[in-house]
Amino acid sequence: MAAHSQTTLPPRGAMRSLALRLACVLWAAPIAAVAVAAPPETPAMEQAVTVEVVHDEPSVPPDGAIGLTVGVDVTVPTEYLEARIRVRRPSGALLYQKTEIAHEIEPGRHEFRFERDLKDLELDEGRYPIELRVLASGSGPTELTDRLLVVDEDREPLPVSVVARLACSPSIDPSGRFVADPAAFTGSRDAASSLARLALERPGLALSTAIAPLTLDEWLRISEGYETVGPAGVETVPDDDPSALAYADSLETLREAAEGGVLEFLDVPFADPDMVGLQVMDGVEDLTEHYSRGSSLYQAALGTTPSAGTAVRGDSLPVEALVPLSEHGIEFALLSPDSVRSGDASASPGARRMEETTMTALVIDASISASISAGADANGLLDGLFDRLIESDDGPEPVVALVDVGEGADADMDDVETLLVELAGIPWIEFQTASEAAVRPSGPVTLPEQADPGKAAPPGYWSEVGTARTAAHSFRTAVGENDPEADTAVRDVLVAESRCWAGPDESWGLAERGLAYAAEAERASTAVLGAISVAAKDITLAGSGGKIPLTLVNGSDKTVEVAIFTESESAEVLGDQPLIVSLRPADNFVELPVALGGGLGDTLTVRVYAGDLEVAATELRVRASYLDRLVVVASVVLVLGGMLFYIRRRVLKGRTSGDTSSRRRAD
Repeated sequence: MAAHSQTTLPPRGAMRSLALRLACVLWAAPIAAVAVAAPPETPAMEQAVTVEVVHDEPSVPPDGAIGLTVGVDVTVPTEYLEARIRVRRPSGALLYQKTEIAHEIEPGRHEFRFERDLKDLELDEGRYPIELRVLASGSGPTELTDRLLVVDEDREPLPVSVVARLACSPSIDPSGRFVADPAAFTGSRDAASSLARLALERPGLALSTAIAPLTLDEWLRISEGYETVGPAGVETVPDDDPSALAYADSLETLREAAEGGVLEFLDVPFADPDMVGLQVMDGVEDLTEHYSRGSSLYQAALGTTPSAGTAVRGDSLPVEALVPLSEHGIEFALLSPDSVRSGDASASPGARRMEETTMTALVIDASISASISAGADANGLLDGLFDRLIESDDGPEPVVALVDVGEGADADMDDVETLLVELAGIPWIEFQTASEAAVRPSGPVTLPEQADPGKAAPPGYWSEVGTARTAAHSFRTAVGENDPEADTAVRDVLVAESRCWAGPDESWGLAERGLAYAAEAERASTAVLGAISVAAKDITLAGSGGKIPLTLVNGSDKTVEVAIFTESESAEVLGDQPLIVSLRPADNFVELPVALGGGLGDTLTVRVYAGDLEVAATELRVRASYLDRLVVVASVVLVLGGMLFYIRRRVLKGRTSGDTSSRRRAD
């Protein structure tokens, strides 16, 4: 004998208050094996009993009334059917009990009704356990547990902010073609459309959403017609194709919700970058560009300016990210409890003031978020919200729930929508936007030095992206911010920085696509910067100072600005400041002033930089011209010395010969 229980919800769009249902299915053994015996001639039968409990209201005031219906489904004729309910106080004392009995029940559904006025019971706020037992012929007893929530009518409502984050899995390659057909993967688009329609139909839900601008950019491209690439080659999809029109409709629905002010769009950075990756590359400053590009895309795609709040994948920010966020105007951020510290412990969910900044941390309630994501777990969700309601003596703190929806996400948007609609009918729940939840923070809390790593990217990923990042930013520095090719290279790097490549399952299964963007950025940058070279020959100066001629070749078709640095042991060339030179295509000639001082010569190294990237270098020997004169003088001295030595020897030899002759004559 086995039992199964589940919570069910009313059909989507049902026009009534939330009813919590608890169901149990019991498959019985043959009748002869249970306590209720059948006549010997009765053949063995299998009885299936399904029990469902439906509350009139999800909660009641202390002076209200219990009202619930117990529905029992049986599959065979049943002689005897009994339903007993017991309601206990939180202390365990019996509060109310009633038993209902029915006879000769035909297969199908039979309902028992239980009602009780509570005015004379002097109830306090709290959770009152309910015990239900059902007995049916051909089945053993079925026992279920439930609860009655009692809430004061004058209780301050619980603020609840639900943020729906759209899953992002970039599908465009660096050439602008889709490697996954948007017509086949519509989960995120469909979720966005459902969310926008829900916000338009029920503005009281005060919903917020986090959509990566990179995703909106892809949808814009799809709506204008697109190309796919695959085993069959390149295929073109026109803008009047049903798929392109569907994405255009989704954008229009989102735009309508934005214009109506019924759906809050959080300010997500352009490609939703991985914070750990940015720190590894020493590139947290890239957040400035991510937010700038993201704001432009919100305007282009939706005609709206996002709110002053942000949410990033990984739900974690390092403390150094606060500077670019503050400069962009971010006032609050959604963060996980583990990524925010309150003293030595994780911060509790709610709105928390960050130390040494004006920003607020909206700490996500992981339990409530999971319950909403589950969709059908109404009992667990309401119990969690009820606990948040009564646990604070100073009034309830805002509950912030972050739900991931869309392609590959665990949550089903239809289930989430149904649950949110039902929650809207509960008097002690008040929906707020994320911006409203951040208005009155408590605190203070701090951010860690390092972002929460979560599931790390594959080994070497950030090394490759970092190399491309240096090249792309140097490229743009060299040719100017208005150069379209340099802008594309930087954009490709930003896309490569995206945490969206981790995928909804955080496995980084799409990492190769991200590295393709990094490789393209590096290729485009080195195609220009790699065409720069420098040449110089050893030189002898006319004096202790002079000018060194350099030849710099720019093999690209762009004018490139470079910085020339020099290194030497003693020669003074440029001092502490580099020489900034604008190189036109082809050969460029530059002269460097040099002073050898008291030195006789030096080896000079010339390095050419574009931005932070060294693009060319050469080495030469520099000498002063008086060295040649010293050589001549030394040569003359040597010659004269040799001549003096020769003359001296001749003189000495002559004297020796004269002395010998004189001695001979004397003899």
